[in-house]
Amino acid sequence: MLSAVLLPRALSAAARPAALRAAATTIASTRRSFGATAFARADEGKKPLPNLNIGQGLASQTLLGQVAAEQAERAASETASTSAGDADPTASKPEADGASSTDRKKARKAKSSDDGMTPAQNLASNVFLFALVAGSIFYFGRPDDDHPDKSWSPSAMWDRAKVRVSAMTKEYTTPAFEKLLPDPLPPGYQREYTLVINLNDTLIHSEWTSQHGWRVAKRPGIDYFLGYLSRFYEIVVFTRSQGFTAYPIIDKLDTYQGITYRLFRDATHYHNGKHVKDLSRLNRDLSKVVIMDWDEDAYSLQPENAIHLDRWDGKPTARSLNDYIPFLEMIALSGVPDVRPILQSYQGADVPTKFAERQAEYRRRIADELKKAEEEAHANASSRSGGLLGLLGGGKGMALRRQQEQQMDLFRHSQLMQKQFEEEAAMIKAEADKARAAQEEQLKAMKEAMAKKTTLYAYIRDNVMGPPPGMQMPPADAGAPLP
Repeated sequence: MLSAVLLPRALSAAARPAALRAAATTIASTRRSFGATAFARADEGKKPLPNLNIGQGLASQTLLGQVAAEQAERAASETASTSAGDADPTASKPEADGASSTDRKKARKAKSSDDGMTPAQNLASNVFLFALVAGSIFYFGRPDDDHPDKSWSPSAMWDRAKVRVSAMTKEYTTPAFEKLLPDPLPPGYQREYTLVINLNDTLIHSEWTSQHGWRVAKRPGIDYFLGYLSRFYEIVVFTRSQGFTAYPIIDKLDTYQGITYRLFRDATHYHNGKHVKDLSRLNRDLSKVVIMDWDEDAYSLQPENAIHLDRWDGKPTARSLNDYIPFLEMIALSGVPDVRPILQSYQGADVPTKFAERQAEYRRRIADELKKAEEEAHANASSRSGGLLGLLGGGKGMALRRQQEQQMDLFRHSQLMQKQFEEEAAMIKAEADKARAAQEEQLKAMKEAMAKKTTLYAYIRDNVMGPPPGMQMPPADAGAPLP
């Protein structure tokens, strides 16, 4: 084989082209048969095998060695040009003159393969996307009985598609029910006013740590706040949390069963990326509804019904909600026809502080006017023309005294209601302690029974068969035994 391939250098000019072609064919077949493993290892980043066709000695001095050396130089120059093109991606790569369409197709196919998709895959994805859009428009734009235009024109189909898509999105952005609360009870059973209060960072504060996980802090004074105001208000806890997480927490908060209804995230209105509490869906008169929340976005639809609170961060030194009881109590006891003008007068102010100041100022003004009216009535009674003037002065004093007495009546009624609630709370607490003690005793007895060693026969004898005939215990109401 080697003697046939190796040719002497001194060949004639006419025989040299044929010899070159034969040598090139032999090299190509040799590379395909024996060089595949070497090139594959080189592509994998490993050290390539040495080229046995190029070397020193006899092989380099033959025609085959010259041909192999020329091919190696050509491959090295192509590799250098390719590396330069990869290093400078902005450099232009003009195609060689006379590049065939087959080469350009191969280049496009290689580029598409580099992007991760072949031209056939790109075409299939575009066709699928177009069919999906067209099918969606056709499905949502089909004629129906609810739309007046039943034609198949593009504008009519587009209008029907918009209506159907907006109806689908409305199901996820609006409350789950048109009426969030049931109809009010008959007069005498229904509270006149409704108090809507937030849960998170108002009644409780939740925090998560890597050591303890989730922990929930209960705001001090919540039991008294909810229990006492439930005598005047229909209390509704409205939270933006999910029901399955908030429901057990509310159960723990409602010690005196003062919470009437509970509303969760599915009852909110999703608007501009925020969950808004729409009070108009409560099925209650908005003139008798008060909402307490720290987030202004939560009551943005009805800000005139809101009492703004400070966000509770879990610290026990924060303002107690019990400070708001006198204000809310006065609204209910006074029978205010519309709470919205009163709440608007307290916007931007601390409600408990401003209410205490207004109440003190009102009492002082009534006392001053009453004193002044008494002085005028006394002066007019001692004058010559004091008959009619004294009557007028006395009438004014009587009106002021009546106002003062009304305030005192409200105060006495409030004291009486508080005393009654405290007595009921003490009774409920005593009964709860008794029930808890009985439950603990029962659990203790069960643990002791389980700790005792027993056999299956003893268990069946004591619990199924009963004691022997001569060892039955007489009933508690049994009389003396018969002779």
